[in-house]
Amino acid sequence: MNIGPNELDKALRLLGGHLRLQEAPPMSLVVCGGAALLARGFQTRTTQDVDILAFMDEERNLVTPVPLPDDLIEAADRAAKTLGLPENWLNNEPSARESGLFQRGLPEGITQRMVCREYGSHLRVFFVGRLDQIHFKLLAAANVGGRHLDDLLALAPTADELEQAARWAIARKPDPAFAQTLTGLLGYLGYGNLAERL
Repeated sequence: MNIGPNELDKALRLLGGHLRLQEAPPMSLVVCGGAALLARGFQTRTTQDVDILAFMDEERNLVTPVPLPDDLIEAADRAAKTLGLPENWLNNEPSARESGLFQRGLPEGITQRMVCREYGSHLRVFFVGRLDQIHFKLLAAANVGGRHLDDLLALAPTADELEQAARWAIARKPDPAFAQTLTGLLGYLGYGNLAERL
């Protein structure tokens, strides 16, 4: 099942309801990827899942989403069965490994650009901002291309935004082969001159 804006809202409300019924502690998720693009109106395509980038604690500090709490997994499974969502519709894939986004360092000021939405008493979701999505999508487009490149184009980044994102990507992945791929991608996007400044 593809997840559009209405399905996303319904799934997160149901997730929050199950957390409350399970008497789980309230949770604050930081979400990136296609779900965040949809929630903030940056993209109209549907998505397959909801990507958890991090958790946020009561002091608004970002904390690792590994492992996912059992209560959250249980609530997500129940929501999936009710709505016919894929088994892994809620996951921590972006930050699940040592090379993950959270583990390697997030863009500076990311928390100030988030938008928070409440889904009942037990679930708050912080959707990352446009500039941070440009960072993540540039990195993903250089790594795998496909829909990530389409998403990057839909975000219509400026030269300054692309330069900032490219510097971040190279700093977290200082590999000559990756730098060459990134340079080629910037050229494809019409910003080949940026490579000389990186």
